[in-house]
Amino acid sequence: MIFAGALGVTLLGRKRENQLLHARLTVEIEREQARESLRQQEAFAGALLEHMLEAVVACGADGQLILFNRAAREWHGLDPRNIPQEEWPDYYDLYHADGAAPMAVDDVPLVRAYRGETLRDAGMAIAAKGKPMRYVDANAAPLLDDKNQLLGAVAVMRDITETKTQQEELKRKNEELERFTYTVSHDLKGPLITIKGFSGALQQDIANGKHDRLQGDLARIGTAADKMETLLNDLLNLSRIGRFMNPPIDVDMNRLTQDLLGQLRGPISACDAEVVVQADLPPVHGDSQRIGEVLQNLVENALKFSREGIRPRIEIGARAAKREPIFFVRDHGVGIEPEYHHTIFGLFNKLDNRTEGNGIGLALVQRIIENHQGRIWVESEGRGHGTTFYFTLPAAKPKEKDQAR
Repeated sequence: MIFAGALGVTLLGRKRENQLLHARLTVEIEREQARESLRQQEAFAGALLEHMLEAVVACGADGQLILFNRAAREWHGLDPRNIPQEEWPDYYDLYHADGAAPMAVDDVPLVRAYRGETLRDAGMAIAAKGKPMRYVDANAAPLLDDKNQLLGAVAVMRDITETKTQQEELKRKNEELERFTYTVSHDLKGPLITIKGFSGALQQDIANGKHDRLQGDLARIGTAADKMETLLNDLLNLSRIGRFMNPPIDVDMNRLTQDLLGQLRGPISACDAEVVVQADLPPVHGDSQRIGEVLQNLVENALKFSREGIRPRIEIGARAAKREPIFFVRDHGVGIEPEYHHTIFGLFNKLDNRTEGNGIGLALVQRIIENHQGRIWVESEGRGHGTTFYFTLPAAKPKEKDQAR
C-alpha cells in the first residue's frame, strides 16, 4: 500500500510537470506565432511604404529622421538619414508653394508636425542638389502614444509638379490667347483699314482722272497686304509647332549652321556683319528644320538689334555640359535690360515697336526648344552690353561602335 501510494504521488507529480511543460510550450509557441505575425506585419508595412508613390518621411521623439521611403530617396537621389541635419542646407533648397520665396526649416511640414501641428495639403517646393525642382502637397501630423506623449512626426508628400506645370502651361496659353485676340483686333485691323482707305482713294483717283496717284495707292495697298500676310504666316507657323514636327534624327550642327548662314548671306552682307562659328559643334537629336528656324530667328534678331555705328559681330558656339549640349548665339548689340529677360519670349512681346516684326519670333523659338525637351534663356547686362541667347537640345544618340566600347 505504501509503495502504491508513493507511486501514485510520483505519477501525479510527473503529470503536473508535463502539464506545466505543455503550458509553457503552448505560451512560447503562441509568443513565437505572435512575433512571426508581427514580423510579417512589419514586413508588409515596410514593403507598402517602400512601394508608395508618395514620399513618406518620419522622425522620432528626438527629432532625428527614422524613416525615408524609396519615393523620397528617388526624389532626392540620396538618403538624408546619412547626412547630418546641420548639413541639409548644402543639399536642399526649400521654397514655399510658389517656388519663388525661400522656406525656412522651421516652416517645413514635418518640423511643424513635430511641434504639434496637423497639416493638410501644405504646399512647398524642394530643389535637391543636382535635381529639378519638385512641387509637393504635404500632409503631416505628430505621432502620439495612448498617454498623449510625443513619439515623433510623419509627413506624406505627393508630387504635383506635373499638375502645376500643366496649370502654368494653361495659364500661359490663356495669356497668349488674350494677346492673340488683341493682335487680331489691332495689328490685323491696321492693314485692313489701310487697304480699305486706299481702295476708296484709288476709286476716287480713277474717277477724277488722277492717274499719277494710282501707283502710290496701289503700293500702299500692296504693303498693307504683305504685312497682313506676314502676320498670318507667322501665326500659322506658331500654331503648327508641336502638332507638325518632323521625325527626329541626328543633326550635324556644323553643317546646319553653315547652310543657314548661306541662306542669310544677303542680310548679313547688307549689315556688313561678322559671323564667327565655333569649330566642332556637338551633334544633336531632333527636327533639323525646326532647329534651323531657331538659329535663323536668333541670328536675324542679332542683326536687327545691332548698335548704330558699330560693325555687328555674331558668335555661334556651344559650351561643355554634362547632360546635354548648351548652344549660344551672342551679339554685341543694344542688349536687353534684366527686367525683360523673362518677358521677351512671350507672344507679341516687343521691346521696341519701331523695329520690324510681329513679336512672334522668340515665342516660336521657345516653343521649338521646349518641344525638344530643352531650355532657352537670355543673358545680358543691359543697354549697350550685347545679348547672349542660350538653349539646350538633346545630344545625338551614340553610334553602335561607341556603345560597344
